[in-house]
Amino acid sequence: MPANKNQHFVPKMYLKLFCNGDGASIGVFNIAAERFIPTASIRDQASKAWFYDRDGQVEHTFGAIESRAARLLDQILQHDRLPPRFGGAHHGLLTFVSLQHERTQAAVAEMNERTDKYVKAMLQHQYAGHEMVENLHLVKISRSDAVADSLLAAHLGMPLLYDLKYKLIENVSGRAFFISDAPVIFHNHLYGGTGAPAEGYANVGLQILVPIGPWRAILFYDDVAYSVGSPASNVARLVNPADAMRINDLQWEAADKNLYVSPETDVDDLHERCRHWKSKREAGRIMLTDTVVRDDHLEKRVRLGIGRQPSNVDLDLPFVRTTLPKPRPWIEEEHPPLRDPEWAHYVTSLAEMVQDEQLDYRDFARRTIVAPRARGHRKRSARAGR
Repeated sequence: MPANKNQHFVPKMYLKLFCNGDGASIGVFNIAAERFIPTASIRDQASKAWFYDRDGQVEHTFGAIESRAARLLDQILQHDRLPPRFGGAHHGLLTFVSLQHERTQAAVAEMNERTDKYVKAMLQHQYAGHEMVENLHLVKISRSDAVADSLLAAHLGMPLLYDLKYKLIENVSGRAFFISDAPVIFHNHLYGGTGAPAEGYANVGLQILVPIGPWRAILFYDDVAYSVGSPASNVARLVNPADAMRINDLQWEAADKNLYVSPETDVDDLHERCRHWKSKREAGRIMLTDTVVRDDHLEKRVRLGIGRQPSNVDLDLPFVRTTLPKPRPWIEEEHPPLRDPEWAHYVTSLAEMVQDEQLDYRDFARRTIVAPRARGHRKRSARAGR
């Protein structure tokens, strides 16, 4: 096989946190086949030929990021201590998390589903009654370079995560954590049950779950929406196996094809949860809203919205207390609120300049590296109004 042909979208260093004792194999549960493979080669997992590019340059760049992340995660696991916020290690951790969220096959499929639904909705309005519209269901519309677009979204969205606090979850429940081929989970317990697509980088109530081994995970969270554990500790203990199952259910929901599990995982439990999730996983991941705002003899105006389907998982963890009032049921025309609208607008404006090739990415990074505590943009009182 040519060098760099087999390109991983979940890095080997991350998979090894869940590997077997030999350090080279891992338990794999294939969801479609409902089949468990106890000793699959890590080298062959979560990878695809030429997934990023043909010259291996992206894979090479990821190698440097992954090496730094591997050292950081090793230190976290050794000392049960997270790095201080706003330092270099914090930046490196967020870089790894945002890229891992966007670099998977599941993320690319989600981006293409988003494109397909949005473009078809536009065409249906623009060419209503045309034969082409009647046959749109026969074709799939996708982006020409969805992988690159998804990676760009990670780079441009990462500065929006600086304000999130984070704690280490110590799993002493006896039920091991595992990951999927889409292991970094964006969630929003605050907006659960409202129907709102509120799992974006800048949304109020955002949570990010990152398992880093069978007995540890990192929880990033909006500290205005939630209080997590004791203020005096950066570790929250998870005792109840049912709570570990909730966190694992997020992996079932996000997975594309496979789960990656440690030897501590109960295989019978995997088969049972697979049956539970079988029908839930059949629905698409993207929701489209299509609202007619004006329709008369002069013109027809519509408002299209696109976002991720809200999670089916109720992540009601005993050490997480919701500190904002429950939002009312979502109305389609509304945008779920942002944690820091001024900062989000600033970052988004710069991101648009990068996409229009008016700003170099290095300049974007330099202008968005300022820590939130130094910006003075935080307006918490405005966020509580709904």
